[in-house]
Amino acid sequence: SALIVSSSARHAASVDGEIAALTTGRILFGYRTQKSPNAGEGGQDYQGIAFGAQLVRELPGDTALGVDVNRQLYLSAYEDNGFYVADTLRGDFNTRLPLALFLRASAGLQSNNYKTSPQVSETTGDLVLRQDRITYWTLGVTRSITEWAFLRFDYISERRDSNLNRFDINSRALTFQLGLGFFGKSSNQVASPW
Repeated sequence: SALIVSSSARHAASVDGEIAALTTGRILFGYRTQKSPNAGEGGQDYQGIAFGAQLVRELPGDTALGVDVNRQLYLSAYEDNGFYVADTLRGDFNTRLPLALFLRASAGLQSNNYKTSPQVSETTGDLVLRQDRITYWTLGVTRSITEWAFLRFDYISERRDSNLNRFDINSRALTFQLGLGFFGKSSNQVASPW
């Protein structure tokens, strides 16, 4: 496939701050342009609204609940697409457990829409542009070992349901991380991500 070169511009404004006691929020709203002159027909340029919103509630016991929604463009290597548009809704939960452990859990929905390279649908036989619907959840535990190091284990489950059946996939992964805080204390790595 041909090399696809892209250029983009984003103009946005955001506000963030405390909404109520122990509740913070952030809103971003903007306009995004993307040009991919070597991409396929229909996907050579994009102009549209970009947005993001996040709400976080702090609870006792170093616990936090969060929800965020956003629309982003990602570079794409699928067929002749230079990019795809993703709309995401995600919820997060973090809390401190006994033995200096932190529990992290999240779940989300994401839809990916591609702008070019229609393919024959296995179910209808028509030419359609690819659209993916992704659901995922993660569960992880983190523990500081020293002031400068931490261990983290995560279980990740993801299901991609595409309108082109050959792209359907279920995946699961167990990951392990050892973090070292050369440029700052590792405790920053185990606190709430917000």
